[in-house]
Amino acid sequence: MSDHIKAFAGGFHGLSTVLFMEESMCSTVDYMQLIFALLGYLRPKLIEKLELVGLGPDFALAWIVTWFAHVLPEMADVRRLFDLFLATDPLMLIYVSVAVIIRSDEEVHSTSDDFGMLHHILLRLPKKHPVEELVKFAVKLYIAVPPEKLTELGNQRQALLSSNMSSRQMKPVRSRNRTPSVYLSAFLLALAAFVDLDADRQMDAILLDASGYKLYASLAPPRQSIFSFNQPKNPSLPEPTLLLDPAFSKPIRVVSPADFNGDSIADLLLLTGSITGPFDAYIAYGASGDKRGTFLQPKLLTTFSAQPLVCDINSDLIADIYGEVPNNSRVLYYGG
Repeated sequence: MSDHIKAFAGGFHGLSTVLFMEESMCSTVDYMQLIFALLGYLRPKLIEKLELVGLGPDFALAWIVTWFAHVLPEMADVRRLFDLFLATDPLMLIYVSVAVIIRSDEEVHSTSDDFGMLHHILLRLPKKHPVEELVKFAVKLYIAVPPEKLTELGNQRQALLSSNMSSRQMKPVRSRNRTPSVYLSAFLLALAAFVDLDADRQMDAILLDASGYKLYASLAPPRQSIFSFNQPKNPSLPEPTLLLDPAFSKPIRVVSPADFNGDSIADLLLLTGSITGPFDAYIAYGASGDKRGTFLQPKLLTTFSAQPLVCDINSDLIADIYGEVPNNSRVLYYGG
């Protein structure tokens, strides 16, 4: 474990500012690993489920860095936690974070073993429990597993992670300046966007036909993405299949993947029109269940004068859309 974490465990509250404002995130990442160290000690099956899909403690970054201020909607709850963190051990952040997860044990276990779904659920857990209950439970954890024991668990996890990292064979990074060749069919397909369509944590390609009216998908191979560092000398996209034929009256100019309804499934913002605008904006929501990787029929949202901005205005981890409409007004569409 880093010297910063040892010092933090020693009881210097002011170090939190230093730790989370360094140029590198290394010390913060080390500190966050204490969440999984304690969770693995108390709930080994739960940590096994999370790590099975490749989840690390990064989902708790906003909890740790902002002392939960970024994720709790009520200021009274934020003040209560600030009082707790300032009046107790600097590691209390870890105990509260683990309390949040353990109190949601059933919900996490009932969620499918899918990286996107689990990450989505975990991000929202702090809002689902009364803060006073979390405080009481965190204090119980603090008594049951004191900071000295937690530091020991953190050292063990750090050693395990270091061992796993050193056992991996490092491979040289190839130049990534090459553009993958595009599959040629009866017509040329142009690369429109990258997105994980089938939730296998590999990047797939969305392609647009030469006419601009049909979208095709080229799914990455199941075991190794062609977009990884270990590329063949002449990379080419897997043969594409028809993804969406919306029968628009105008050609598609822009394809922007994002999660616009908060279900952790990729949706598509499609802009149609002339090259310079205005653009008719459509949203094609991603299908769920057995049909995941396909899209529902696009729905018209509005017409924008220029290409809109896709962003998360209200920090709810759901994509929003901001842009200018033909009457020179600026509009904001909240996702969800």
